[in-house]
Amino acid sequence: MSDDPKKQLQTQLWNIANELRGNMDAGQFRDYILGFIFYKYLSEKVELYANDLLEADGVKYSEINETTDKGAKMVSAVKQAAIDTLGYFLKPGELFHQIAINSPTSNNLIEELERILNNIEHSTMGADSEDDFDKLFSEIDINAAKLGRTVADRNKLISKVLLHLDKIDFKLEDAKVDVLGDAYEYLIGQFAAGAGKKAGEFYTPQEVSEVLASIVTDGKKRLKSVYDPFDRFDIKQEDTLEHPQHLEHRFEAIVANPPFSANWSADPHHLQEDRFSQYGKLAPKSKADYAFIQHMIYQLDDNGTMAVVMPHGVLFRGAAEGHIREFLIREKNYLDAVIGLPANLFYGTSIPACILVFKKCREHPNDVLFIDASKHFEKVSNQNHLRPEDIEKIIQTYQSRQNEDKYSHVAKLEEIKENDYNLNIPRYVDTFEEEESINLAEVTAEIQKITSQESEIDTKIAKFTKELGIDSPFGDLND
Repeated sequence: MSDDPKKQLQTQLWNIANELRGNMDAGQFRDYILGFIFYKYLSEKVELYANDLLEADGVKYSEINETTDKGAKMVSAVKQAAIDTLGYFLKPGELFHQIAINSPTSNNLIEELERILNNIEHSTMGADSEDDFDKLFSEIDINAAKLGRTVADRNKLISKVLLHLDKIDFKLEDAKVDVLGDAYEYLIGQFAAGAGKKAGEFYTPQEVSEVLASIVTDGKKRLKSVYDPFDRFDIKQEDTLEHPQHLEHRFEAIVANPPFSANWSADPHHLQEDRFSQYGKLAPKSKADYAFIQHMIYQLDDNGTMAVVMPHGVLFRGAAEGHIREFLIREKNYLDAVIGLPANLFYGTSIPACILVFKKCREHPNDVLFIDASKHFEKVSNQNHLRPEDIEKIIQTYQSRQNEDKYSHVAKLEEIKENDYNLNIPRYVDTFEEEESINLAEVTAEIQKITSQESEIDTKIAKFTKELGIDSPFGDLND
């Protein structure tokens, strides 16, 4: 989407947020806005699909009268086809646009919406998509008191939100335009900005995602398996470290932004697991960073690439973390690159992060690339952002593996060993800026000149005070 339509979309979306802002905090109205956006998306997807099916009959899906025999048969045919193809179904009377335009005069809008959202979930029962839609809208409590003291108040507020959303054209018929993606990305970014220090855990800035994606796909025309995929995903809500759900799989591309320095059990029984046993040590309880790294490396395919966002502490902290870091480099030789990112790039934290790149079969087994991109960014309001040229520079440097003064360095493994496997980027990329030499003679002459001028001014002030018959603030300058 071009910049102007995107800005218009952002304005419309934030107007919706403003309708809800006075009633609840960002974390709460996020669920309502994103939920209603998804309802609109599902509705328009069904309508577009149904219109294609009915094109030969010259009928628009939204215009079908379900109460007639002919209309009921059409809806039934669309339903079966939609569930087989899309995985869910909505009736003509349940389409978002119909509900939105009728909402200002509807006295039972809340009941109607609850019924429709439940029907969407129920339409998938027995289908392959049933698990995907299970409790899809469970976070949307349309009848919550925070939406208004009375039912009429809640109806009015929800109606405003629906009408605002109805003005947004998702352009689903144009495969090159991703309005829904732009909407989700903008809203999640805005919510993350106001969600406090934990925001970075659920939102990775788009420019960082672009770097991660470019790295793990470098040199590959096709990926057989992806950890954190965008399509054909199998999401399970669990604790990755304590109760992993996909250990039987290996992935050719892995990207991740785990919570920084999270707590975990560090239970000794984990040392019996294949994920951790070969290292001989576990990440500390208060810092699970290396536990996440070990888990992902275990699931990395032999010809795969893994790019993970981490706090800088993983580069130099000692004890168990130092042991694991050394093992990964000295024994396994999996570390391919270390990329330092600018500070204040992630929502909710000003600390800088880095990207660690791992490969089990490295094309450059004798060295590790270090990139210091910490000073290459644009400041927008209170947040730093990677510009397109900053992203391109990181990716090109990663691909070329060239030394560049104050930006990148290809360090031999022996050099890393000499640094006791400390990966702190300034040890490898010298960013020191020499200060201009100071001409002491010129500085002394300037000080003497200023002192002389001060003396002349003091004398003039003393003269004026004497003429005015008041005491000089400097006393008698002749003493």
